[in-house]
Order: sequence, then structure tokens, then C-alpha cells
Amino acid sequence: MPMGMEVAKHTTMNIQNARPLLGTSLASGAALAGLGTVVLRGATRPFDDTVRKQFPRYRRSRTKRSTESLGPIGKTWLHLSVTGGVAAYLLLRGKGWDSAMTVILSSVASSGASGAAEKFLPRRHAPWGRMSVTEPSFPSGHALRAATVTLVTAYVLVRENVGKSKVAIPVAVAIPALTALHALYLDRHWATDIIGGWLGAAAIAGVCAYGYEVAQARKKTTSPSPRRRRTAPRRATRRPSIAR
Repeated sequence: MPMGMEVAKHTTMNIQNARPLLGTSLASGAALAGLGTVVLRGATRPFDDTVRKQFPRYRRSRTKRSTESLGPIGKTWLHLSVTGGVAAYLLLRGKGWDSAMTVILSSVASSGASGAAEKFLPRRHAPWGRMSVTEPSFPSGHALRAATVTLVTAYVLVRENVGKSKVAIPVAVAIPALTALHALYLDRHWATDIIGGWLGAAAIAGVCAYGYEVAQARKKTTSPSPRRRRTAPRRATRRPSIAR
């Protein structure tokens, strides 16, 4: 094989799931921006009120305490602990730093995004269940962080053949659902706050998963290819003639 063709073969990266991941990220980001515009105009208030009426106004103390126990699911300290443990497990299984760092990055990125949203995005009137009605509520930081971490962790575990998709996917769906139930039942967030958090999570998770795929493709292109042994051409041997 000529040298130019061999170099081109090794420098071309085949990034798996590139279009679905980037498409999901861009579409979710655009949807979040559109939803934020509609929310600030107050156009989603009828929908939020309808969802809010589905939950009891007066909550039993036992049920309230049980629901409050779900609060740490959306906390950054829990996400860092869980992703750190998953990263350590991946390293012990020999999956590489790229896989471990992708899981940790999902927690750091989601935490930074939710903090920036609370600081810079315009605020709207929050539900009465929050500590203050002027406290920022859109998008839900708990929903954004929990969904981002579970989506990215499930993706990496399945791609690394460490976790089964039959288990990872339901868990990745159930944890954000529990976070939403916690926020809605305790009247901490509007329904559109939860949806906004999920859209933001899909946008961040798509970028994290794409970065993981780029690292995997780069690893394959830079790994040395097995060399074939060169065999010396056989020399034709003359058979000795038998004298008659």
C-alpha cells in the first residue's frame, strides 16, 4: 500500500452516532430557547396550572416526608459521588480515561449550566412551594442535572459493554421521572420548568456523548496497526541431474 493511502486510512475517523447525537443536542437547545421565550411571555400559564391541579393541595405529612427524601437525586454532591464511583469502576475494568472522564464531565457540565441559568436567565413567578416566589425556577436545575448524569452514564456503560441496555435505559428514564415527581408534588416547580430542564439535559448529554465518540474514534485511528511479516521470495532450486 502506498504511503499516502496508508496515512489517509489512519487519519480518517469514523465517529459513531455523530449525526443523532449532534442533532439531538441542537434540536434540544433550540427547543429550550423557544420554550424559554414562551414561558417568559406567560403563555404557558394555563398548561402549568392544569398540571398543578393534578396534585393535591393539602399533602399528608407521611407522603410529604417520603417525597422529600427524593430531593438528593438532583443534588450536585450526589452526582459527583456517583459519577466518581462509576468512573473508578470503568478504570478498574480497563475502559480508559476517556470513558471515565465523560461520566464525570456530565456532572460538572450540568452543574455549571444550571448555575448559569439561575444567575443569568430572566426570572418568573415561582410556585408557592419554593422558599421564595422570586427564586429562579426555569429551567429546573434538579431535572437538568439528574437527567444529564443518568443519560450520559447509561450511554457510556452500554457502549463500553459494562451495563445492559435493558437495565440502563429504564434507570435513565426512571430517575428523571422521580425528580419531576418530587418537584411537582411539593410544588417546587412548574411543569414547564421540568420540561426545560429535560431539554437542557438532552442538549448537554448529546455533546458529552459526542465527545466520548470522538475520543473513541481517535483512539482507534492512533492505535498501531499490526504489521505483516515480510517473507523473502523463495529461490528456485535446481534439482541435481542424475547421470545415466
